[in-house]
Amino acid sequence: GMATMSTTQILGLFGGLVGGIILRLIMAVIKARTTTFKTPKGLRRKVDRHAVKADEARDCTRETFREKKLPKDIDYVVIGSGMGGLYCAALLARTGRRVVVLEQHYVAGGCTHTFEDKGYEFDTGLHYVGRIEKYKNLLDLVSGGGRSVEWEKMGEAESGHVYDEVKLGSDPGHKFRSGEKSYVEDLVAKFPDEREGIEEYVRLCKKANKAADLYFFAKLFAKPIQWLVKT
Repeated sequence: GMATMSTTQILGLFGGLVGGIILRLIMAVIKARTTTFKTPKGLRRKVDRHAVKADEARDCTRETFREKKLPKDIDYVVIGSGMGGLYCAALLARTGRRVVVLEQHYVAGGCTHTFEDKGYEFDTGLHYVGRIEKYKNLLDLVSGGGRSVEWEKMGEAESGHVYDEVKLGSDPGHKFRSGEKSYVEDLVAKFPDEREGIEEYVRLCKKANKAADLYFFAKLFAKPIQWLVKT
């Protein structure tokens, strides 16, 4: 027989469609505003002209606070230089606002900064990132100078780009290779009787990920609209 959709499913589909359209419009407006903006005198100038060079960017992550260096006409002050704070500040700056970011640590970056000890470089929190293609456009909005964030694929091509390895007790360990297909194949090879469970786990992860996207996107809107998008 013909399958019917419940009211909740219809509202969820409609909310997702409306949410997607609104997100596209928001990104289009931000892109348009980051190209040029009006100065107080009404002149127009390219924001890219003020893009920070790579060497300057490295220096500013360790710049100590000096009150005399603060501009007088600050529009926004961002407390904390984690990914959220830096992205928000960069986006505001790209639309012509004057922004100051304050950080209590000796280096900016939050859990994305690294440090060296005895010749080795260590991460503080963020070790690797997946699904870059999904968030590329959002990062490009604040990269400046028409540049895109460059990513380095982990591991060697000969080994299938192993990005992590887990060892438990006397077990020889399990290596995680890049890509969904490799992920499933390697787990099935290690646990041949669990193929159905492994494939179901991956399916549920995808389902949960789609639901999470809609959930967090709904946070952008007022409560009534959040309810519509989430349901």
